[in-house]
Amino acid sequence: MAMASIETLNPEEWPGTKDTRLERAILAPGDVLFVPAYWFVHVHELEDETICVRVPLSNLKRGSQHARRPPARDATLLRVSRALEDRVAQTVGVSDVKRWLRIISKGSAAKFLDLSTVKGYKCARMTQAVRDDLACSGLSVETALARIIDHRLEATPWLNQNFREPLLLTDTPKVYEDTRTDEERKYPTLFRKKLERDGWTVQKTASTVPIPGVNMPKDADYRLI
Repeated sequence: MAMASIETLNPEEWPGTKDTRLERAILAPGDVLFVPAYWFVHVHELEDETICVRVPLSNLKRGSQHARRPPARDATLLRVSRALEDRVAQTVGVSDVKRWLRIISKGSAAKFLDLSTVKGYKCARMTQAVRDDLACSGLSVETALARIIDHRLEATPWLNQNFREPLLLTDTPKVYEDTRTDEERKYPTLFRKKLERDGWTVQKTASTVPIPGVNMPKDADYRLI
């Protein structure tokens, strides 16, 4: 999902943010900040160590003395968009999410479905489920999917630095064969030494068994541990 940077907001690059209003607040110890439902919050910590308590008022249980806030109508699309993206990704794969959302929005899914195959049947069910979810939300299928696709599901360099977003992953996982012998499975220390001889850096595990001279003083009485 592409996301505009609050620090370098450019309305020309992100037309949907031209009416965005930014508010800044610097909190001191003891201050409380109320954030309305579905507002985005960007936090900068000014000290090396900070402590804060977040109380999500919208998650209060029903029947409590505080009324449960209903979701804002203008936030409905935001609430369902990622669920739809995830539904499509599970059926057609991550790389085809944007393409299939566009196909569904144009109502041309039938051209790409082969109901004689398992994949075609799954795609047909997925397509109908997406349309049903939007209908239940009171949103127009064509309009809602067009807004979801616009500026979304694109790589965002500033956001994805040192971060792995599931919907943007294109690499395949590496599977390493288990080459341990029966003795190495039974005695992990043997396998550790083998890896170290081959040049691997193996993280040492902390033993929970008291061993004099290793994780306790040599002259300690293990019976007192």
